[in-house]
Formats: sequence, C-alpha cells, structure tokens
Amino acid sequence: MNFKMSKDTLFDMTNKLKPLIARKHTKYQLVIHVEVQVACVIYKLSHGSSLLMCNELFAINKSTIVLVIFKVVRAINIKCSRLGIHG
Repeated sequence: MNFKMSKDTLFDMTNKLKPLIARKHTKYQLVIHVEVQVACVIYKLSHGSSLLMCNELFAINKSTIVLVIFKVVRAINIKCSRLGIHG
C-alpha cells in the first residue's frame, strides 16, 4: 500500500493525533486502532479512493469509515490550530 508518505511520518502523525482519537474498548463495541484510522484516512485523501476501496483494504464498514474521516480530520484541525497553523 502506498500512502505517499514515509512510515516514520505516518507513525509520527499517528502518535501526535492519538490523544485526540483514542478510545477504549467497551463491552458492546470494539475500537478501531488509531493507526488503522489514520492510515485509512491518509489513504482515502491521498488517492481519492472510494469508501468501498477503503472498506476492502482496511476491513472497516463504509459507514464507519465516514465517521473515522470526520474524527481524524477534526483531530488534525485541532492539532494544527494549537500549533498556529491555519489552512
């Protein structure tokens, strides 16, 4: 899989976003690992892939992918605003 960024950059980004994204497993719902969420969103945004393609690559339900995209992009925006970076 080509994310159009190095592994180190992807892991660094994941570590910086983890406090904003991470959740704990509950009795009724398993949590998707932060690394998988960030990788899925980076892949989707960098390739313009369909939800179906992301579903097949990351084994995440299409409706969940939409929620993951919103959550990760929101975390990126929060992190950027804290650093004084405005798009």
